[in-house]
Amino acid sequence: MPKQKPEPKRLLSKREKKQEKITSFLIVSIILGLLICLMIVAMQNKASRVQAVNKRSIYTKGVIIYVVNLKSPTVTVRYKAKGKVYEYTAAIDHRNFKPRNGDTIQLRFAANDP
Repeated sequence: MPKQKPEPKRLLSKREKKQEKITSFLIVSIILGLLICLMIVAMQNKASRVQAVNKRSIYTKGVIIYVVNLKSPTVTVRYKAKGKVYEYTAAIDHRNFKPRNGDTIQLRFAANDP
């Protein structure tokens, strides 16, 4: 059986090209809009957590259990509050402190949300 030649691609009309551009633009716009909404929600969430810590906070000591040294070190700290053990991961200022596993650091958390 002889091979059949594939059909040549049909050229799009001006109207179809315009419609394709509009569709692409709308898809990109929707994706960007959703990303912006997610960023706004994340920033509001962070601001409310910072406000809660500044309003009423408790100091405690935690032990560094995991360190990732990339551009800025990220540490995971285990601490105890209200009889429960928590873990928190955050980036830290590495200019004044070179974190290592097992180091003890002081941290503070919101009294109503450890």
